[in-house]
Amino acid sequence: MGGARVEWVGGVGPTADEPTPTDFGLVAASRLEWVGWREWELRVPPQSLQRKTSQRRGLEDRVRLIDEYSAA
Repeated sequence: MGGARVEWVGGVGPTADEPTPTDFGLVAASRLEWVGWREWELRVPPQSLQRKTSQRRGLEDRVRLIDEYSAA
């Protein structure tokens, strides 16, 4: 999966979504979406949660990429 950014998290509980939902908490897990990427079908958190979490983490490059993808 060259070019992919993969993050792995385990042992997630309700506190992961406090004070607001994250892209790896139980809220995200309950709303996973199927997306096609190259020849793969992947379940990912909703884009809106990915963007909000990236913004809170200061990942401006990722926010920009999400915005560019959304505008296309």
